[in-house]
Amino acid sequence: MTADEINGAFDPGSPKASGTLVQILANLCACGFVAKRAPLFRERRGSLYTISDEFTLFYLKWMAAHRAGDDAGGVYAQAIASSQGYRSWRGFAFEMLCLKHHQQIRSALGLRGISAVPGVFYAYDLETGKRTARVDLLFDRADRTITLCEIKYRDSEYEITKADCDAVKRRVAALRDYLRTNRVADRNMAVAFITPFGVKRNKHFNELQPAVVHLEDLVSTRI
Repeated sequence: MTADEINGAFDPGSPKASGTLVQILANLCACGFVAKRAPLFRERRGSLYTISDEFTLFYLKWMAAHRAGDDAGGVYAQAIASSQGYRSWRGFAFEMLCLKHHQQIRSALGLRGISAVPGVFYAYDLETGKRTARVDLLFDRADRTITLCEIKYRDSEYEITKADCDAVKRRVAALRDYLRTNRVADRNMAVAFITPFGVKRNKHFNELQPAVVHLEDLVSTRI
């Protein structure tokens, strides 16, 4: 969320974040509980804040509303492990892991030798105010190319679907509109898929021709 969105959750009548909230967020970032990520070409405003402390995320999701004394025989933990919510949670946790290892991802993509600035991109519908597109990790490269990273979690090799392919195309189109709006010269667009166990080759893979980064690259790639 942006600082203004966080402020709106506490005070719906206030459109702008207060100086106190901004200072609180800065302190949380300095302590490592929250991460601040600037949107591409708008570094001074519109940054997104995300809870980045792993224990805090786990506690808020699985522990805050549960009392340990109610979990006789570990039934609660077993129920979680087999739930759709937990499968979704693993995907979210993998995304957070990737965002914290963007330097290793940059190296795995072969970008160690050129300037490649990591960033985030999001777009809004001007009429509804709703977010219409978002890319949580991209690299603005010195060779006038932007690499959009798709972070996908699966227990086995990931297979790109038609829905994935269409979503990537929509994000590319939204990013080109964003560049024009901000009067930035157009860029070439490249796509990367970051998955634990690689990506299966199919017709949608052939259409996108993405670079592929594995979970192993996050711990074995030299920065």
